[in-house]
Amino acid sequence: MDREETQAVVAHEISHIRNEDILLMTLVSILLGGIAILADWGQRGFYSSRSGRRLGGKNTLFFIRR
Repeated sequence: MDREETQAVVAHEISHIRNEDILLMTLVSILLGGIAILADWGQRGFYSSRSGRRLGGKNTLFFIRR
């Protein structure tokens, strides 16, 4: 790339920073990651509670070790 093309690319990326696109995408990523973790916990809790009934009613999701 020549100098003008490089400057155009850098200016484009700086515009993303000035428009706070990075902040928005970071927040979206955090929210989606949190939703994925909650869904995983819910799924594990559902299946462990179902299998816990057969094993004497112990729910391993809420077991806290001291």
